[in-house]
Amino acid sequence: MHDYIAKKIYRIKNFRRALVTSGEDLFEDSFRLLSNPSIRDCLRLQKRFFNSYTWTIKSGYRLLRPKEEALDYQEEYLKSEKTRKIINSVVKKEKIDGSLASYEEIFYAIFNEIDFGKKVHSYRHNLSVPDDVDNIMLISGVLNEIFSTAAFERGAKHLKKKHGINYTVCKAAGLKCVASNAEEIKDQVEEYFEQTGKKVWVIAFSKGGLDFLHFMRKYPETANKCVSGLSTIASPILGSDRINHKIIGLINQLHRFSEASFYKKLDDKFDVLLKDFQESISEEFQEGWFKENFNYLPKDMFYSALALQSDWKDGHIWMILTKLFFQSKNPNDGIVDIKSARYPHYFHGVNLGILDGHHLIGTRTSEFPQEALLEAHIIFKEYYLATTSRPLDS
Repeated sequence: MHDYIAKKIYRIKNFRRALVTSGEDLFEDSFRLLSNPSIRDCLRLQKRFFNSYTWTIKSGYRLLRPKEEALDYQEEYLKSEKTRKIINSVVKKEKIDGSLASYEEIFYAIFNEIDFGKKVHSYRHNLSVPDDVDNIMLISGVLNEIFSTAAFERGAKHLKKKHGINYTVCKAAGLKCVASNAEEIKDQVEEYFEQTGKKVWVIAFSKGGLDFLHFMRKYPETANKCVSGLSTIASPILGSDRINHKIIGLINQLHRFSEASFYKKLDDKFDVLLKDFQESISEEFQEGWFKENFNYLPKDMFYSALALQSDWKDGHIWMILTKLFFQSKNPNDGIVDIKSARYPHYFHGVNLGILDGHHLIGTRTSEFPQEALLEAHIIFKEYYLATTSRPLDS
């Protein structure tokens, strides 16, 4: 019975947050439009209204949905002797022998401990988020511009409110190639460092992880000076083969008109049909790039990667469609294959494992526990650095 009540309380909070935040957003954008009417602000208000309406309806539906997912399995897992040993060692910052648990298992235990504690208030744990955490920088992926907030910004706001951890959003165009975004990232990272005097720990989602890796390779001095680590979530580190899909291939036939005057005029201003973008994230390009350049990435910092997986019928309607149209033989989250979202064995980054979730768990409207996910990242990073002789050891 306690899991039913816990779920209801959790969803009531989500519904209340959707109502309050949506109302604040709509009031702010309406005031801006009335103060200085413009087409841009009008479109912004329309987008905000659509996103807020969707969020509120989804939250209300989840609240009223009669079928509840039981928390019994999660509770049973947390009570196991192995899990308790892992959590106790993390709390005491005692190094865990590899024969007991891998880094993936350690992260999984931390995440579940925090997540369960947020859903069931009677459950108490001793994990705590440290005070002296670097500022967080969020960087999103493809087409995040259509959403009201950056990927995982809801989780970052929670960290700011509950733990006083500051965050900023790095704005990199989702549909620009990695080389172009590397320049944009450099300017923003330097500016933020000059303003705060503190390094940032980057939480990069999807293509944002590629953009940031290319920035660090091209500007290692800036990265060493301004960045303490990079944690990717569902990033196609080794590229994505989705661009080889027959539908994309058909669209790309329009590049045959590249000699036409109208094409050249557009191409001077835009990446027509995202040709450069597609090439820069392709599996063929990115896997080769990583092999050739991983040794040149800044070494004195923390790297981690988290992969996601979901069944085709799970989660967001967009993810159902992408599973249907952009099918893959490999396990994936609807967009990125698991095998591409993990660091290869020859790199010193830490793979945090695979969590159940579709590619859009980072949106503000997602029911996925972003707050627990970001807290788990922080606690794992502090544990890892405290128990590893060199931050680069895997």
